[in-house]
Amino acid sequence: MGFIFLIRESAEKDLAILQLEGELDLGEREDFLLGLDKLIQTKRKRIVIDFSKIKHMSSLFIGSLIDFGGRALETEQEVAALMHARVAKACR
Repeated sequence: MGFIFLIRESAEKDLAILQLEGELDLGEREDFLLGLDKLIQTKRKRIVIDFSKIKHMSSLFIGSLIDFGGRALETEQEVAALMHARVAKACR
């Protein structure tokens, strides 16, 4: 099916937001990883990944997020993920 991503930045709040919409399946992994790379390149100290409009996400993306969190820590960036309550509950 595919997904859409948009990166918004706020210099005032030193914040970058990656907004995702659609489905994250194996075929979208490369584009997703490119979006995460762009977030690191923004040099914003605070990063939010907004999954609230994601309808389905392959478990493969959880590993990608963990790797991304480690990379962000190396560059002293903080990462937060925003998810729909159903997804957050399943991740507990």
